[in-house]
Amino acid sequence: MDVNTSSRYHVVLEGQRVGPYDRRTIVGMRIKQTLSSSDVLVASDGTELSVADLLGKRSESTGFNPPAGFNPSHSGTFSLAQATYSASLIGVSGRGLAIPDFHGEMEVRVHSDVLRLAGRVRRLMDARETRVKIPLGLIRQAQAQGSRVDLWLRPSMAVVVTPDTPLQRVSLDMFSLESARELLALLPSVPGPDAAQSQAVNMPATRALITWGGLIAVLLVIVVVVLTLLFRRRVF
Repeated sequence: MDVNTSSRYHVVLEGQRVGPYDRRTIVGMRIKQTLSSSDVLVASDGTELSVADLLGKRSESTGFNPPAGFNPSHSGTFSLAQATYSASLIGVSGRGLAIPDFHGEMEVRVHSDVLRLAGRVRRLMDARETRVKIPLGLIRQAQAQGSRVDLWLRPSMAVVVTPDTPLQRVSLDMFSLESARELLALLPSVPGPDAAQSQAVNMPATRALITWGGLIAVLLVIVVVVLTLLFRRRVF
């Protein structure tokens, strides 16, 4: 299905149409879990589609065979994607590759040797586009749970992985079960995580830091207010 990103869509909730909303707003509602992938949308021409249909863009395999010595981690004319998906970053846990703190919708591209993530990051009052390329050789474990994909990466290609080696976890929301399964199928064949890792679905480190930062800021404000009141009592 061809999707016009400038179109507006009504959302069908409990039999009632609400909206219309543009694609960007619907993406934000999906990321915030206000909408699910199965919720129904109605386009301006009356066509019905699911949220997953709207967000699930996939480029079919190009069948491209790169020349010998080609390194897709370098930008170039021949760096063609095998598949492209729309997704969002749930979070990153652990040390390793520098993964930008992408906000909102991002693009996931599968190349022959790398997984390319691209999107927008916030810097104070501004936002800018950035990207990161994850060598597929770093992926040691992977799993899909619903629309969520978790990847466990070793710190670097030079590290020999042992059972005690700490792995970095990158968690993505692929917006649909089908996209999550397809992405996993395109990645190198790696085992799933052990039981402890599979159950570790707590808030990732990047989001946790933001939350703790907010709590600390609130506590500082409370302390300042209390000190101000105490000072005024002593003065008067």
